[in-house]
Amino acid sequence: MKTITIRDLRQHWPDAEKALATEPEILITRDGKPVARLLPIVEEEPPRKRFDPEELKRWMIEVWGEGVHFDSLTPLLEDREDRKRLMTHDDRQAAAARELGYAVVMPGLA
Repeated sequence: MKTITIRDLRQHWPDAEKALATEPEILITRDGKPVARLLPIVEEEPPRKRFDPEELKRWMIEVWGEGVHFDSLTPLLEDREDRKRLMTHDDRQAAAARELGYAVVMPGLA
């Protein structure tokens, strides 16, 4: 445990503060007798709140109302279907070959 006098503490606070970062406590003395202990404050982080789907559902109803149902899967599937429709014949053949594990090299891209 590190000791420091009151005078040194007042005149050299930055040094005492640095020492407090590494020491568990600093004993403050006056005329060689201990008068106080200086301890670092250890702030505890509050535990992280766990996700509660029921609480999310209540919040969504409060914000959006009863009649609104949020479905994130439907837009994703629609987007995938749009992409499949936009694929050319060569793209479909290359995708099928990739699914079978073949390496596909497209002309002009090699």
